Amino acid sequence: MKAKKILVICPFPEDQAAGQRLKYEQFFDHWRENGYEIEVSSFMDERMWAIVYT
Repeated sequence: MKAKKILVICPFPEDQAAGQRLKYEQFFDHWRENGYEIEVSSFMDERMWAIVYT
């Protein structure tokens, strides 16, 4: 059987913004344990995050 996939489209890179962690990133392990493949596509990459927030 083919793996089920979830595409998460979000504004910030994974594991950077507290709001994202509380809304959906906290569920990533649970989803993976239940056979889902997670792909995160953010509007802002790590480099842009560093420029804007440091």
